Amino acid sequence: MSNWAPGYILPNISVTEPFESSHYALVSCNDVRAIEIRRAHTEFDTFIRRFHDEFGHQVAPAVLFVREGEPDLIGIEQASGFRDAVALSCVCKARALRLVYPHTRPFQFSSWFDFHPWITSTNYAGIVGSSPAFRDSNVAKNFHGHQDANVPHAQLSLGDADNTLLPALLGSWDRRFKTHQNAWRSIALFRSLNMAYAASQLPSGPDMTHYALGRSVGLWISAFETLAHPGQNGEVGYRNIYRLLHDLEWRDQDLTKRSYDAYAGKNKTAPNSLPCWIYGELLRARNDFLHGNPVALDRLVVQSSGQTLYNFTAPLYRAALTAFLGLKKYGPPAQSNEAIARAISWGVDFRHDQSLIERALMCVFRPVQA
Repeated sequence: MSNWAPGYILPNISVTEPFESSHYALVSCNDVRAIEIRRAHTEFDTFIRRFHDEFGHQVAPAVLFVREGEPDLIGIEQASGFRDAVALSCVCKARALRLVYPHTRPFQFSSWFDFHPWITSTNYAGIVGSSPAFRDSNVAKNFHGHQDANVPHAQLSLGDADNTLLPALLGSWDRRFKTHQNAWRSIALFRSLNMAYAASQLPSGPDMTHYALGRSVGLWISAFETLAHPGQNGEVGYRNIYRLLHDLEWRDQDLTKRSYDAYAGKNKTAPNSLPCWIYGELLRARNDFLHGNPVALDRLVVQSSGQTLYNFTAPLYRAALTAFLGLKKYGPPAQSNEAIARAISWGVDFRHDQSLIERALMCVFRPVQA
């Protein structure tokens, strides 16, 4: 019998390949681990089979599995931390691709990765539901599960994730939770990822307004500030984020030129780089929206290009993560021929992924394509 147990269900996605760490795995409901549990426990099998879209078509939800045997690694903070790492590695890439190659694509929002409130009980005798709004129990044959109607069901593969960001975040997950690293940077990283997960949710449903985008920008700014916060007895502000963005070794030198009038405190600007200019504009917009200042319909629009600043939040956050994690130095040690080959492959992936983010940020002054 496998030592993996099913935890949360993600009804908005089907997974073609496992996303795994040492103790968590996001897998297909037809993965060998899931099949083993489905064959052994009919209640779990019935539960999995009763997910549908809004038109009654059956969907195959993804399942977050946890490795049993270490109780201190089984918890909502650990599960959410793993999920947030996977989600942000996909969201940041999808948003960058959307800017560089303008067409709609899945995983631009973390809503695809939301947990369903119903799961099977630990003894597989029934199902239990829990959220801040309710707690209940029932049996699977009475269940009618649905995906979120705001996002179409989508197939998720490893190719949808950022090849260099994902392993770095999963490695950080091991250090934070498996080895119980309680250093401030480790705590700040996963607090920031959780805030970024909330920031990258669908801003609204059918009642979408520019105020919804303003709220999301406010959450993104909080994700940046949490990441850059110096810790106990410290304070965080725009200078901390500027410093983080300056620490990144940009490949495109146009992103290092201090030729933009960036936010430099109330009613002040100073020459700075394009990434800092974008962050400063987002910060100013956040202040207007969240402080109740008058805001025009086009408050988030770059007037010279028609681009919406909200679209640049995720790529800019990925840039901040790159600097925070030291991604350029994160590759495997080259201590053998095989390791050298892996290091070369990792370097190619890093340059590709970093170039995509940089190209996305450079689109801020590119006219919107019809």
